[in-house]
Amino acid sequence: MDENIKMTSADGVSFSWEIAGAGSRSYAFIIDWHIRLLLVLVWIGLMMLILGIDTFSNTLRDSFIDEDADKFVYLITIPPTIMYFLYHPILEILMRGYTPGKRIAGIKIMNIDGEVPSSSALLIRNIFRLVDSLPFLYTLGLAVTVFTKQSVRIGDLAAGTVLVYETKTDSQSIKIATQLAINQTMSSQDQILLLDLIDRWKILQKDKRVKLGSKFLIKIGENVQQDSVKNMDTTIYDRLCLLAGMK
Repeated sequence: MDENIKMTSADGVSFSWEIAGAGSRSYAFIIDWHIRLLLVLVWIGLMMLILGIDTFSNTLRDSFIDEDADKFVYLITIPPTIMYFLYHPILEILMRGYTPGKRIAGIKIMNIDGEVPSSSALLIRNIFRLVDSLPFLYTLGLAVTVFTKQSVRIGDLAAGTVLVYETKTDSQSIKIATQLAINQTMSSQDQILLLDLIDRWKILQKDKRVKLGSKFLIKIGENVQQDSVKNMDTTIYDRLCLLAGMK
């Protein structure tokens, strides 16, 4: 099973995102479900206050004899239904691949090229919720995510989308790439090496990253003073960040 989706920008800079599994999907969905339910309940409560309705029993009893029966149907039932079923497609389009639940869970929707999906792709993805939710509680959709290559449900397969984790490193990488694009003191190859080294810094062993960082700085004409590995680790990393425009 693939654990990452990779994208290479026009200037040759590579980015990688980790695929989100069924657990993160479920967590985000549960949060969004509670938000939808809260919105519906708040709407119904407000409309009941506006219409002067005290209880649902009074509503049901009076709706057939009161002249405001149509108002009850339109204001109490139709808007909450629309609110509930259009929650995901509307917010995913407006928030460019997010919902509040996905933001909290730290995941987002991307297409297979690593870009923000189009509105049509997001609509297709949500139309297939009707299939993924069969026979109940998204049983089919969750089952498909377990066995598919990139943990995707049927809606994702139809729309060409995936769910990935959005980490601070992703945002940082984009910022670095922007800074490097206007940095004319290094070749494009050196810029790519610098970006890759900063991205991988924390997952490399300290002595290895100090060695790689030192070689890179020497390669671009920087002076590297020998010191303890601990001190060099901090000094070299700070210098790399400064070259990338992060400091």
